[in-house]
Amino acid sequence: MACGKTTCAIHYSDHSSGGSDRTDPDHVGWSLNRVWVVLSLWTSRHRQRRALAQLDTRLLRDIGVTRAQAEREVRKPF
Repeated sequence: MACGKTTCAIHYSDHSSGGSDRTDPDHVGWSLNRVWVVLSLWTSRHRQRRALAQLDTRLLRDIGVTRAQAEREVRKPF
């Protein structure tokens, strides 16, 4: 998984032609780690969007965001 400041991309490779088995503990642990990273990212975004929703117009202007942009961001599901 490659994560930047605002995005996270999951890279998937199929090991069915040989290599590790999906029931292999290393593969299962890696998969659980991926799930944990994605859930953590979603939780972080949710907290940040809640905080953004609480900012008044003056503070939004200070960070260069309009009320419409903030509302659009707050409505995003993930």
